[in-house]
Amino acid sequence: MTVSAAGLASKTLRRISDRSASESPSESTSVSRASIARADVKAALTRPTLPWALAERVGGGGAAHLAGRYLAVGFAGPIASWSIGPVEPYAAVTFMNHWVYGSPVTISPLGSINAPRTGYGDGILQLVMGIRGYVSNGCSVAVEYGRWQPKQDDPGDGYSFVANNIVSLMVCIGCWSRKAALAAMGVSEDGHTIVRT
Repeated sequence: MTVSAAGLASKTLRRISDRSASESPSESTSVSRASIARADVKAALTRPTLPWALAERVGGGGAAHLAGRYLAVGFAGPIASWSIGPVEPYAAVTFMNHWVYGSPVTISPLGSINAPRTGYGDGILQLVMGIRGYVSNGCSVAVEYGRWQPKQDDPGDGYSFVANNIVSLMVCIGCWSRKAALAAMGVSEDGHTIVRT
């Protein structure tokens, strides 16, 4: 089991300026950004000596003073990867839910009725596919595509997610390949103990 923390992960939220029961097509919106501190725990479901890996990830986090409001986040989903020499394709599916607390800053037309909160929050399904190449033991380069698709929306919290397509290019210093990590633990790729003389 491993524990990792991702601090200040920036998420884009669309704030609905007027979220009434009878929303107008001319409704104005503005974009607000929140820096979300979060942490997750990963539990491996396969042996580390296999060329493929499957793990489950569960985590949460939050943000304070989001335009005078507060945000709680919970997420979970599987991660899978396959080691083919120095190349490692991977994929992940994560459902991430957001609960926004506090009163939305809205200016409603006279006589309009704001939609009530449902309490189930705003959820997005994150689909990620990528490929990582290890340049050396301790350095890797990865290209990743992600699709963030809104799946549920609490009409009473004054916020709504929009769909996003994200392409990332990442360089990691200090990332070990599976083979190097096993060797550091004194285990060969076939699961035998390495005898050092």
